[in-house]
Amino acid sequence: MPPKRMTANPVRPARHRAGKATGASSESESGSEASEDESEQPSKREHKIAPPPKAISAGRIVSKLGQVDLNEQRRQGKEAEDRRLAAEKAAKLAAEEGFVTEESDDEGK
Repeated sequence: MPPKRMTANPVRPARHRAGKATGASSESESGSEASEDESEQPSKREHKIAPPPKAISAGRIVSKLGQVDLNEQRRQGKEAEDRRLAAEKAAKLAAEEGFVTEESDDEGK
């Protein structure tokens, strides 16, 4: 039988799993580095992933709707739009003010 590396379907490498030591670590590492790696692993395990937020019930949604002031939101939106239009007008006037035509150059000569 031919050796494994010569077959049509080569052996796949083992799946990488985060947080687990692999057998492929080199032996040339010093002992102090290995002890540092071991001290880092417990600190990683201490941090647990927070559970996802719970779904809001329909009753809670309905109770929040009474607190929403649509007129206030419309007023704030209108004010923001007015500020945007004023800034746009100011920018347009500044651009037109700095524009020089050929006619004005001819008049000066």
